[in-house]
Amino acid sequence: MDSSGNKALRDLGIFYRAVYVLTMAVGSLVLWIYWNAWRVDSLLPQLANVITVSAGTALLAAILKEVAWFMVLAAMKIKEWKEEARQEERKKQRQREEEAYVRFGVEVNGVLMLPRTPEVERFLAGESDD
Repeated sequence: MDSSGNKALRDLGIFYRAVYVLTMAVGSLVLWIYWNAWRVDSLLPQLANVITVSAGTALLAAILKEVAWFMVLAAMKIKEWKEEARQEERKKQRQREEEAYVRFGVEVNGVLMLPRTPEVERFLAGESDD
């Protein structure tokens, strides 16, 4: 079994090679069709140009793919952190309300009520611990 790091490197290598081969094919086709550069005297420099452009294009594509992938992962992680913070805040608010019922609760006709006085509002907002 591959670890996730080895799989990611393998996938990146496959992507890089695929873009390289595709760019080589397109570059060679363009040379052959449009510039008629397949003459023997200019074949080597033109082929070197195609190889250089193909390698650069493949490298740029691999870098852009990885950057985009990590940006997506970072955005997902930030979203997860925000949700965890919201849940933690809700939990603290519920605990504060329960504590307010214990401290300030008033029983009216057998039902525990929480009066909405300024003191209680400040306590619920977390402005005072008294």
